[in-house]
Amino acid sequence: MSEFLDPSEKIQKHGAKLPHWQQSDSMQCVTFRLGDAMPKSKLRTGREQHTVWLHHHPKPWTPALAREHHQRFSQKLEQWLDEGSGCCLFNSPPNREILEAILMRDDSTRADHHAWVIMPNHVHLLFTALLWYS
Repeated sequence: MSEFLDPSEKIQKHGAKLPHWQQSDSMQCVTFRLGDAMPKSKLRTGREQHTVWLHHHPKPWTPALAREHHQRFSQKLEQWLDEGSGCCLFNSPPNREILEAILMRDDSTRADHHAWVIMPNHVHLLFTALLWYS
C-alpha cells in the first residue's frame, strides 16, 4: 500500500461544508486557520468569482482547467492566508507553545505527525491517522 492516497482503494468521504477524504495508512495534509484570518470581503468576492467560473467551466474538467481552477482559487486562498490578516494569535510565543503542546500530545497516539508549521494565523499539518482513529 502506498503512503499517499490511492484512488483505486476505498476512500472514506464525509463532511458537506468541509469535505474530508480519508484512507487508512495514507498521509494527509490539513490547513486550518483562525476565524478572522481571511477578510470577509475577500472571501465574499472569491466565492462570487468561483461561482461565475464554475458556471462557465462545468465539470468534468480537462487537466488544464483543473490546474487553472487550482491557480485561481486554491492558491489565491493560500496567498490571502499568508498576508497575515486578523489577530495573528500564533505570533505570541505563549499561544504557539499551547498549540505545539496540543499537536505533540496527539503525535503517535491519534496520528503520526510528519511535519507541521504554525503560521501567525493558520497551521499546516502533514500526518498519517492511526488505524484505530481513522
